[in-house]
Amino acid sequence: ALQGARETDAAPLEQDVAERLADPNEVVCAWAAVAMSQTQAGADMLGRQLRSTDPRARAVAVENLSRIAGKAAISALSRFVTDPAPRVRSALARGLPLTKSKEALPLLTKLVSDEDKGVRVEAIRALGTLGLPQGVSAVSKALKDPYPGVRVAAVIALADLQSDAAKPALAKIAAGDDLSLALRAGVRLSRMGSVQPVLNAIARALVSRQWTLRVAGCNAAGSVKDRVALRLVARVLKDPEPAVRIAAARAVFAQNRQEVGLMTVRSLHSLACGAKDEQMESLCLQAAELLTRAGKSAGRSSLERLSRRGTTPTLRISALRSALA
Repeated sequence: ALQGARETDAAPLEQDVAERLADPNEVVCAWAAVAMSQTQAGADMLGRQLRSTDPRARAVAVENLSRIAGKAAISALSRFVTDPAPRVRSALARGLPLTKSKEALPLLTKLVSDEDKGVRVEAIRALGTLGLPQGVSAVSKALKDPYPGVRVAAVIALADLQSDAAKPALAKIAAGDDLSLALRAGVRLSRMGSVQPVLNAIARALVSRQWTLRVAGCNAAGSVKDRVALRLVARVLKDPEPAVRIAAARAVFAQNRQEVGLMTVRSLHSLACGAKDEQMESLCLQAAELLTRAGKSAGRSSLERLSRRGTTPTLRISALRSALA
């Protein structure tokens, strides 16, 4: 509620927000301070929350101070590089790009080597968001991190940096044995004007024995506007695994070739819709969404049914959103 009040900047709520500065919960106090940061009382409370014993409150204050004060906050924030709580160090990494200052680079470089893998991921993402070419070196080193999530973040950050130094690293990953990373690197390279690496990675993924990798290959094909990618993914519209078939259909729809995948979608719709199994309902939802995009009434009918009778709240919400789109 306090985040909403800050974003709407609604004057009638000012008194209610101000009262939350005295809330017994320090996290609530921190958010109230962020919402009231333009007032002296809010600024004072924000400063106190930077010293809070509750790491959740410190994290709120650290991340938002970067947005509020910009470059001027870097000196005050530098000590949080060694904060004992990973949550706070992660918040620091998320906040530093908001300063839009090259002075954030040394702090983020230190966080890339943090002992906590989650902090390393956030720091690498932040370097990509900050967009300074000097960040390429630190991000490239993270490609050898033992944690896959860090390596994935490094691939994405290198592409976000859009530097010539990033291309060789991405090309090497796209040709590597780790197909999940190869696809991500290839897609990023395609956005930088080099399509062949992702086509090669897609071709390898679509013949993998792991259906999850075949799905990933389909997803990559759907993001590349290329006739070769369409031909590759069309081959797996009859894959024995339903999840692969729906991913392939989604990909050809993304290529604006609905007629190529429509028969597969109708078949999956008939297979999955009507079942009460959560996994089949998810498949039904995906098929119904594609049928609706193709202008078929059966898709909308299934979405309306799932929005009322789906077995989980998440599925019902997703169906309702799709029906209203």
